[in-house]
Amino acid sequence: MPSPTMETLYELTVPLWATPSAQKRRPVLGERRENSQGSRSDEPKEKRIAKCSNYRLKKISTSSNLTVGWLLDNIRSVVCDENVLDVDIEMLTIDGFVSQIVRLNVLIRDDDDQKIVIKMPETRAIKAALEKTTGSKLAEGADEKFVGSLNVFYNREISFYSMNKIEGLRVPQIYFSQKWEVNSKMGCIAMEDLSHLSTVPFFESLNLQQVESVGTQLRALHAFSLNMNTEWQG
Repeated sequence: MPSPTMETLYELTVPLWATPSAQKRRPVLGERRENSQGSRSDEPKEKRIAKCSNYRLKKISTSSNLTVGWLLDNIRSVVCDENVLDVDIEMLTIDGFVSQIVRLNVLIRDDDDQKIVIKMPETRAIKAALEKTTGSKLAEGADEKFVGSLNVFYNREISFYSMNKIEGLRVPQIYFSQKWEVNSKMGCIAMEDLSHLSTVPFFESLNLQQVESVGTQLRALHAFSLNMNTEWQG
């Protein structure tokens, strides 16, 4: 049986929304939809205030012990906990292979609601996904190798966000991050919600303006890399 390659892993990192089946079920921005806590984030604020629960004890995801209270304690510069009335948790990826992404809809007293996106590593489905991709059963321990690779990739993303700002490069604002230690500490990236922006469907070509925009971003990234010192190597 041929061993799975890193190309196999790369195939699994294609965003959920990029697949044809996902295109059909991807919610339209502004569409009413149930979140994982069974409430609706677009309900009138007065109605939601009336049924507030102890939001700090809510788990951010079913596969981790991270709670809303823990997160709010780490992003006090963004959200003042004393003004929070409730927090709705909305799953954005249901069957992601390498990450879980959720949106926290934070109900603020006498202010507009705030949305924060949370990205956490996901490993539960990786073995089944690899076996489906290769068409054969993996050898014992083979999935651990890929979990180790995912650990490197996830923490490298955090390291990138922690670098000095690259002039001209557009990235989401990061409110808090915690590196992933397998079997020890769950990784977490709390970032700006970009649902007000749009994406190009996976099977559609870019127009000239979009190509120029991509080129501008690549230019900024490569210009920065040419002038980097060796500190990033650790």
